[in-house]
Amino acid sequence: MGPVDLLPEHKPCFLEYLSLFSGCRLSAYAAENIYIWSGLYRIRWTIYEDCFCVFFEDKNGRFLYLPPLGKEEERRREAASRSFLYMREKNGDAAGVGRMENVPGEMLVSFGEAYRVRPSMREYICSRDDLTGLRGNAFKHKRACCNHFAGNYGYEYRDFRFASRKEIHELYGIWAGQRRKRKDKVYDGMIADSRLALDRALSASGVLAYRGGALFVEGKLKGFTLGYPLNADTFCVLYEFTDLSCKGAAQFIFREFCRSLDGYRSINVMDDSGLENLRRVKMSYRPREIVQAYSVFPAGA
Repeated sequence: MGPVDLLPEHKPCFLEYLSLFSGCRLSAYAAENIYIWSGLYRIRWTIYEDCFCVFFEDKNGRFLYLPPLGKEEERRREAASRSFLYMREKNGDAAGVGRMENVPGEMLVSFGEAYRVRPSMREYICSRDDLTGLRGNAFKHKRACCNHFAGNYGYEYRDFRFASRKEIHELYGIWAGQRRKRKDKVYDGMIADSRLALDRALSASGVLAYRGGALFVEGKLKGFTLGYPLNADTFCVLYEFTDLSCKGAAQFIFREFCRSLDGYRSINVMDDSGLENLRRVKMSYRPREIVQAYSVFPAGA
């Protein structure tokens, strides 16, 4: 089968392959994560050597969003070789474009000396108990923010579906404007890309397994959060944005959302996008584990 364009209803086609790596803590190993980028990339998938392969493509070329997913190490190597041939059809000799992203450390041995490795993003895994209880001196400031919000605002916390698309996008625009303290084309680009990915998630929320919360203050949407289950143990928080003029709203909605996630022991609060201020925010929730992802390239590239 040649590569086909990804649709939300294709999720059952590759759940079998994603489940082979259900112990992986990286957020990319879920259909809910893959699909949101369809507004920025042409996403196509196929089966090579009984391995699931998903390709992202834009004007710069093709790359594998995940390494080939299959049961046998030898088959994964063969699928990687076929995948790089397919990428080369589009990329030509463009250095560094054809690659495998989101490779967990434990899978690097599958590819051997024919490839070189580079660390990419790190993701932060927190204890759900820590995030719901906020106990101890380490979380003193978070507790104070939650208490301030609860004591000073007439609020209602609801499922994310109680917020309209219009309300969600208006709040995102408010939050984005508040976050832009200076002109930064890179950051502005990330905000725009993230907004487009959010719209894809909302469009597919009836098919894919997104969960989220909406925080209303006197009837107006002031906070929004959205995520998805990675496996039976771990839930990924994909989005959280609030009207920053509501002091404590960000900490409050995050705690309430985590409280709603019964059955999960761990919360993946995603990566820091290489931004120091975002890294500090992630670290302030005292992650129990930091998971390193890798990019893999042909040795000669």
